[in-house]
Amino acid sequence: MPSQIPSQIAVGLIGHNGRVGSAVLTALLKRNEDLRVVVLHRPSSDVSSIPAGTEKRVLDLEEGSPEEIEKAIEGLQVVISAVTILAAPSQSALIPALAKSKSLITFIPSEYGAPWREKEDFGVPGLTFLKGKETVMEQARDRGVPITTVKSGTFAGFWFSLLVGWIGYHSRDRYSKRCGTGAHERDAGTPVPAARSRGVITPIRDLTHTHSVFGIDVKGNKIQLYGNARNLPGEATSVPYLAEGIAQLVSSPTTLPDRTFSFVEYSPTGNELAKSLTSLHGSQTLLEEYTEDQFEHDVQRGGLDAVVAGLKRMWGQEHEYPNVTKVEGFPSVPLEELLRASLGN
Repeated sequence: MPSQIPSQIAVGLIGHNGRVGSAVLTALLKRNEDLRVVVLHRPSSDVSSIPAGTEKRVLDLEEGSPEEIEKAIEGLQVVISAVTILAAPSQSALIPALAKSKSLITFIPSEYGAPWREKEDFGVPGLTFLKGKETVMEQARDRGVPITTVKSGTFAGFWFSLLVGWIGYHSRDRYSKRCGTGAHERDAGTPVPAARSRGVITPIRDLTHTHSVFGIDVKGNKIQLYGNARNLPGEATSVPYLAEGIAQLVSSPTTLPDRTFSFVEYSPTGNELAKSLTSLHGSQTLLEEYTEDQFEHDVQRGGLDAVVAGLKRMWGQEHEYPNVTKVEGFPSVPLEELLRASLGN
């Protein structure tokens, strides 16, 4: 912790063009009296969406030298990463510079999402790539870097969307061109998972789902549930809600180091969700069982199928989001309206 905290906190943001990053940038800029926003971008990134007057610095986590990375984060009190799961391992190149920083109060790594569990989830074939984000946090802790972990529910659009395309990346060039802009997030509506070590991409087959990938079929008026999901809450969060929560956190950064916050906007049980769908359709919602055999089949397929399988199972088991924190003043859309919008009404 620096000995003196400036009245205007300098916040660096990595991944400004992605689905999460663009929303975080908007939320941060609304607090320009308290925050000085610095966009940290790849040399090839599209910076046209950044408002005039916003400071920009080049940060190349793939090819940049340690000295260049240190220079990019110089003077920042908070560094927020919003890179996708594909690019998450690249955050490792940032850790030595953060460890040397004399101004850093906290680093918020790209860890947004469910509270995946070491034994139940990371040990499942098909889900091991999820540990990439956890590895970055372990590296930060080992170097004494103060970190703040932010979790969220499954993105609400992912819960209810009827068409989600996931694109596999098959070369370093395609990865390098896309990960800096976050274009794959905008194309697909959610990040692309892949196992990756520095310079190596494990390809994932192209997937297009023409049904509700999470098992919540709004138009078909049916829900697929694992285990005790009828009686347990399933957590969902809109991207703007998450972004506003992050912006509220960094407005008081001295309280953040070595803490975890969870932003959960919706948490209906399976039965409560079915009740809302029944009311929307005027007919009884069909509840289908998502079996253990189906889970095993889907995780073996890897990629999106494995992620969805893991999330379905987590909903049906006892699980806990740590330190659920309310986003003050956020005008959340009621769940019933969200369902109606998904239905196209």
